[in-house]
Amino acid sequence: MGHIADIVASIALGWPDVRFRLVHNGKVIKNWSAANNPFDRIADVLGRDLTNNLHKIESSAGHVSIAGWTSSPQVTRSTSRGIYVYVNGRFVRDRVIQHALFEGYGGRLMKGQFPMATLFINLPFDQVDVNVHPAKNEVRFVRQEKVHEAVKMAVAEVLDLADRPEWTTARLPETEPPGERPRISEPMIDFGRPKKVTPVQHPASSIQAALWEKKRFGDLRVMGQFHNTYILCESADGLVLIDQHAAHERILFEKLKDKSSSASKSAQKLLIPETIDLGYREADILTNLIPDLEELGLAIEPFGGNTFVVKTVPALLGNREVKPLVIEIVEKMAQIGFTPGLEKAIDQCLLLMACHGAIRANQHLSDRQIKELLDQLDKCDNPSHCPHGRPTWISWTTRSLEKSFGRIV
Repeated sequence: MGHIADIVASIALGWPDVRFRLVHNGKVIKNWSAANNPFDRIADVLGRDLTNNLHKIESSAGHVSIAGWTSSPQVTRSTSRGIYVYVNGRFVRDRVIQHALFEGYGGRLMKGQFPMATLFINLPFDQVDVNVHPAKNEVRFVRQEKVHEAVKMAVAEVLDLADRPEWTTARLPETEPPGERPRISEPMIDFGRPKKVTPVQHPASSIQAALWEKKRFGDLRVMGQFHNTYILCESADGLVLIDQHAAHERILFEKLKDKSSSASKSAQKLLIPETIDLGYREADILTNLIPDLEELGLAIEPFGGNTFVVKTVPALLGNREVKPLVIEIVEKMAQIGFTPGLEKAIDQCLLLMACHGAIRANQHLSDRQIKELLDQLDKCDNPSHCPHGRPTWISWTTRSLEKSFGRIV
């Protein structure tokens, strides 16, 4: 019966203006009234608790148009059963579209988590083949890469806007004395300037740009640290709690990934090159990794047998221990499989570098160091999530706090 209910649900989502009623042994299992607004049908099928966590998608690229809704990164499932894709009105299970959807989330999802989404994709009938599966639930696109890119960019644009902080503040007066600000730690001597971020263009760009000016991490009033792990801040709307490790990890990841940045291309020579001994399989993987790692500022050379010597590290990683980083990179490549030049593998290397180089939990930061961190977080493309997909900040509104304390009903 569950399988039948799923099939009916997939049909109901595609035809919101039609009433659907599923009855089993005289008992009404599902009853969805006709809806003028497709969003109402989506809320009925996927659950009303999702209504405040769905983002509307409306986009077109060439002959491909995309509409629908996708969930916030905080709302996920452990399977892909919450993903509904319709191509020219037909419900399909398409790996290309699902992959594009995941790519659009751009590191906002934790491993093993799936978003909830309903996507309606329309394109000329001669650009899609529906006769590739007996059940007609699979399709093949003539220009697969074009459709993939269109879906990916449509999802990414919506989430980029949704990721912007939700508080409002006024720029606080500068209370710090003039002069050079100290860095957060030695590894951040070359904290530098990240690339300039160009906001995503959309119909209400002028309004959103004005709102964004009021929603900067650097404008928050810093109240202190909690357990030397979380930065406690005050906004006009309530409290904001920032994970200092996750936030710094995001900053380093984007700096390392931006190959046009002098910070990502600069390398720091080790006064005493460090040697690393590996097993046969790991040594073979590292040998193939050497050219790609060198482009990231990590220069490693064979030293005979299964031994390697590390000569330079990215300047952003500073005085961090390099041996555990290299070993973890090799182990990760052994786990996911490595092909030289493969972007996914390189991103994994960058992720591990950022994780090893970031400030730690239980690390005390001065007020000026916290301010430096928040200002740099403002420059990130995706400031709301670390590269692993964890949130960098959470917030509580004044109203929610007052309700918790029984001050209001």
